[in-house]
Amino acid sequence: MVYPLGATITDRNYARQPFERGFMFWWEALQAPQPIWVIYTPDPLATAGETWTRHDNRWQVGQPEYPADCPQAGPPLGPKNGFGLVWCYEAGVKAQVGQPRDQEFGSGNMFAKGAAQFFQGGMILENPAGRQVWAFIT
Repeated sequence: MVYPLGATITDRNYARQPFERGFMFWWEALQAPQPIWVIYTPDPLATAGETWTRHDNRWQVGQPEYPADCPQAGPPLGPKNGFGLVWCYEAGVKAQVGQPRDQEFGSGNMFAKGAAQFFQGGMILENPAGRQVWAFIT
């Protein structure tokens, strides 16, 4: 990453969900479609992912919380909403990250919100609840 492409964007909602071999991260972008990142970390104690992919959040208000034709994505762990759609329908995601280890957690206008900084060659996301900062390098 080299030069910032603008000011840091602050006070944005986010959600994160851990899986057997990685996690998903959603960030409330300023425009649609909202991004969902899938980070592959084969070691659950890892502090860095090996690979990541970006997907569009295709879930919309009014759709079922859990994908109806994907029985593996159901309560209590999900994944649900946009995470469920990516996990169930995007090629290879389910096989890569495995089963959910815990429920989705997000700021939801109730907890500290995150920030993002876009750079030439990548971006940085803040996850306040996990006290983490993630750099996505393109």
